[in-house]
Amino acid sequence: MAATQPGFAISTQNNPSLLLYTLKMAWWGKEIQRPKWEAFTDKRIATQRVEYYQEMQPVGMGGAKGEGAPLPVGTAGEAWKTSYPSVTYGNSIYITMEDLQDNLYKKDWNPRSMGFADAQDVLRYITIFGIFNHAKVNAPISGGAGSQGGDGEPLLSVSHPIAEGNKYANTWATGVALGMQTYTQMIEGIQSFPNYVGWILQYTPRLMGVPIQNAYTAKMLMFSPDDPSTANRSINANFGDYFKDGLFVSSYFRDPASFWGFSSTDHGFAFFRRMDFTIQDLPGTNTLVYGYFGVERFAIGYDSPTCVYGSTQFNT
Repeated sequence: MAATQPGFAISTQNNPSLLLYTLKMAWWGKEIQRPKWEAFTDKRIATQRVEYYQEMQPVGMGGAKGEGAPLPVGTAGEAWKTSYPSVTYGNSIYITMEDLQDNLYKKDWNPRSMGFADAQDVLRYITIFGIFNHAKVNAPISGGAGSQGGDGEPLLSVSHPIAEGNKYANTWATGVALGMQTYTQMIEGIQSFPNYVGWILQYTPRLMGVPIQNAYTAKMLMFSPDDPSTANRSINANFGDYFKDGLFVSSYFRDPASFWGFSSTDHGFAFFRRMDFTIQDLPGTNTLVYGYFGVERFAIGYDSPTCVYGSTQFNT
């Protein structure tokens, strides 16, 4: 369990504005009450078995051109390639003729009344959030296990490479607790993200995601004009300037101490839909067993690790 940041204790009794601003933000829709993975994921359509993303960027900047002199010649840079292989996910239900006839389940037995589609929805969430729950695992994304991006590093790493030979981080070297200091460092980290040739992208923090156990702390940091880590009610310099898309809380973050700041990049998390969830009948056999199966195909991943700055203490 992560250590609590010293002095990080506050209640609505000594900070009544916290309750007011939390209620206001919830009313204004800044806190996403029913968390959806669509809040941080770009939905795309897959047209082939494996989709790819590759960033192209000229290496080198232009310069002043003298009259009659040629323009500076740059080098076409090609970054690493991120692949999105479509994976088939599914489930099936079998039931005997006798059970159907004797109504041992439900009068109108069908896969939806049996929670078949709901189970597939949970599977989809587990798969998508697997990227966060395995964010430090250096393994290819396949069926939600692992989180290696196109640069060969896990999603969260202090060693993301750039072309000039330097590296950048989107996490801390060791596990940290969410507090005013780490919250500020996360904001500064997002604003300092470089592209693969080292140019500062000037992203802004747009959305924050936390597990249930970190929700109260996140609300204090995001929605209170006061600094909750101090006893003298100094101002919260970060209040109102960042995370304009709000906060979402999800039980699918397995690490209770984790927290995630999503950047304003257009090349972040991607969900490629190859085939919608489809339910079909399973043919009966001479054993008089009947059933349904449901399948869908999709790919999940991220174009660039600059899509998020976060912390998790899970290393598996």
